[in-house]
Amino acid sequence: MDKAETKLNRTQYDLLRHCSETKNISDWNAWRGEHPKSAIQLVGADFANAALAKADLERADLRAANLQSAALADANLKDANLKGALLFKADLRNVDFQGAFLYGADLNGVNLEGANFFDAELTLADLRGAKLSGLRFDSKAVLDELAHPLSEKQIASAVFADRPRRKKHVASLYEEQPPEDAVEQPMDTVSADTRRGEAPAQLPPAKAPAEPHGGETPVDHQRVDAQAKYQDVPSIVRTIVFDQENFQPGISILSYFGEILRQKYGDNKANVLIELEGLKVQLTVKTTEGEKRVVEKALEDYIGVVAGRQQIAAFLHEPLAGLALKKKLDLVHLELQQTAALLSFHKAPEDNAVANSEDNAQRFHKMLLEKICISRLETMGF
Repeated sequence: MDKAETKLNRTQYDLLRHCSETKNISDWNAWRGEHPKSAIQLVGADFANAALAKADLERADLRAANLQSAALADANLKDANLKGALLFKADLRNVDFQGAFLYGADLNGVNLEGANFFDAELTLADLRGAKLSGLRFDSKAVLDELAHPLSEKQIASAVFADRPRRKKHVASLYEEQPPEDAVEQPMDTVSADTRRGEAPAQLPPAKAPAEPHGGETPVDHQRVDAQAKYQDVPSIVRTIVFDQENFQPGISILSYFGEILRQKYGDNKANVLIELEGLKVQLTVKTTEGEKRVVEKALEDYIGVVAGRQQIAAFLHEPLAGLALKKKLDLVHLELQQTAALLSFHKAPEDNAVANSEDNAQRFHKMLLEKICISRLETMGF
């Protein structure tokens, strides 16, 4: 899969957004029931504040997706790939995460009551402050893999089944592997069903509003404006090929920029899209007319903060937003340390110096500055 493109399937994304707006997930689940083996490609999708309770997202590729404050209670996320996904303040009660890939997931303070974590990959996941009443773990051995220890209250409220654990994700920790039975599907082209010789799976059309007495279908101007808003407008594009040890932290940092824009300017400034191809990550930011320079400055300031060249307080004036960013950077720093340590076991002794955590962090920051802060490398001394 390293040479194949993995992108956002816009048709699937639009249907889920429609279901969220109408607060009715039945259209999506009906389509999934008819086409259970179709690959669900939602890499980098923006589902912040989305209403997706009870959604069937089994085996979905949700890498780098923004699920912050999303309502996902009772959803099916079995074997889903959530690498680099943003889950802050999401409602994850009773979600089935069996076999899901949650490496390094930031679940700090999230409601996970009644969720199922059997066979899930939770290495370096942050569950501090999360509500775990009735949450099911395979065994207490999982606790040693988390980024931070759980409190006694959390441990007492969770359920440990003492069952054998199926660790299928560990062998491919740094290589993008499709979920089982999934066939890769480039964006808006050939579907998985076509590749097997079947007729393409058709997503159901969004339900149209009732026709008025005059026989004309009313135009939903708000929806049309939302779709056209970022068409034919300036784009900011940055491409980075990360090292294996920096791939996951890199996705995490770039994905969080969408949240930074919302915190600074609300929802109307830009549309952020992340696309992955092997270890190559492309960040595309489509701005509204006349806002490109403002957004580009925010992006470069943000990377300056990540690299320690600027202060969080000077960048984000809202204390809670600054605290959330600090937590994100602390987790990324921990990921840089842990991934370097893990990869050092697979390298020859003479290469072990490369895995030094501080050197790795410096290389990571330098790469971000060089590839993203293109217009300010000289003026800011980067």
